Amino acid sequence: MLAEHGLPAPEAVFETRALHRTTTGSWPGNLRQLQVFADRTASVFRAGRRKIQLEDLPRLGLARPSGAPAKEATAPNGGVALDDAMVQHVLAALEAVGWVQKAAASKLGMSASRLNKFLSRHGLIPEVKRRRSAWRAAAGSSPTRDSPAR
Repeated sequence: MLAEHGLPAPEAVFETRALHRTTTGSWPGNLRQLQVFADRTASVFRAGRRKIQLEDLPRLGLARPSGAPAKEATAPNGGVALDDAMVQHVLAALEAVGWVQKAAASKLGMSASRLNKFLSRHGLIPEVKRRRSAWRAAAGSSPTRDSPAR
């Protein structure tokens, strides 16, 4: 639906946590609700020329899950929250090694189980799997778990 509006891939439109919430959240309405969300997203993205953030989603028509805080924590200076920076750092490490978790854990100086716990806590495991599959398809090979081919 975003492509119909001439927008780039969802990863370029949404910040990581917003993309995760959008793709894993409950859509209790019908297809019309999703179309309205896509229309609003396209308008906001074009107007602001910035990625859609988690806090933008309720205004676009995707309600927060019950029990979720009304606003995400941000740094005192109004910058990116430390948690968000950590997620971005881990995703960058994963991307650098072809989305292979064991290799990324080594690059980050942590155990693979610790990285998996981090990814799980932030709801990123499905996203990492999806990106690894896309990376492998684009690379035209299936790299081993320990040494991705570039």
